[in-house]
Amino acid sequence: MNVYHIETRSANIHPSQLANEVWDYIFFPEKSYPLSSTDISHSTLDHLRNEFQYWYPINLHSSEKDLISNHLIYSLCNHTAIWPNHPEYRPRSFRINGNLLLNSNKISKSTGNFITLLEAIEKFSADDIRLVLANAGDDSIENANFDENKAKELLLCLYTFIDWVGDVLLINPVDIKQKFNLLDPLEKSSDVVSSDTKYNYYDHVFESEINRAIQLTEESYEKMLYKDVLKYGFFQLQIARDNYRELCSKSEQMNLHLIKRFIEIQAILLSPICPHICDYVYQFLHPGTTIMNAKWPTAGKKIFHRKKKHQFMIFLT
Repeated sequence: MNVYHIETRSANIHPSQLANEVWDYIFFPEKSYPLSSTDISHSTLDHLRNEFQYWYPINLHSSEKDLISNHLIYSLCNHTAIWPNHPEYRPRSFRINGNLLLNSNKISKSTGNFITLLEAIEKFSADDIRLVLANAGDDSIENANFDENKAKELLLCLYTFIDWVGDVLLINPVDIKQKFNLLDPLEKSSDVVSSDTKYNYYDHVFESEINRAIQLTEESYEKMLYKDVLKYGFFQLQIARDNYRELCSKSEQMNLHLIKRFIEIQAILLSPICPHICDYVYQFLHPGTTIMNAKWPTAGKKIFHRKKKHQFMIFLT
């Protein structure tokens, strides 16, 4: 913890100076300064105590299910034994997860069913690995599965999205191909966009779906439900985009202003999981900047309720 950094670097404290009374003063707010036990200055010990009180308690302790009966129980018991009169120093929450399988089988060096992190990055890319892992489990204590076929499928989804963004924004496809070392160009989009600032019915429907995605994705991030993050913030949002494209291809043109908003929102919502690709897409809209400085989007008030009448109107179209 930061207490150690201050001791060894800033305050240059020697181990022989750390009497038991010093630790008591740091860890227990009711203890007085150990004047007779140490020559460490009062201000230094106050600094150490403040650092400890800032970082404690642990807001979240994340661990795997096999440690529930030992490590996590011991953690609670140890904190209770050390601070019997200070329950506020005990861990505030635990998050338990299952183990990771590879292609539905247990990861094992002896059987050869394993892949190193470097191999996975070279094979799929860092962003794709993060995407697959976020989608691998059901955010419970059940085992998650890293499926290599799914990794290839999701990697294609990412590249297809990038290619579509470049096409609809009139970005040179050669630049995208060279950036991501694509051997063959992806399918060219036939989308036609309009610069009209007025929204028609289809635009309002798509805008509503974007707002819904922002709202549900944010809630899922806050609850650490990462599979739901991808459900609302990527898969369903991509489907909404596809529906909008299909509807507009029959009688209308897609609204360029709304398309740019969709691209920006999609990039930001997915950026905690796929930061590199999302930053690249974000710079299509904001050259010379980075998505790391982008503010989290705010959902607009316009969210259509998915009633049968609304669905029927879309179906008829």
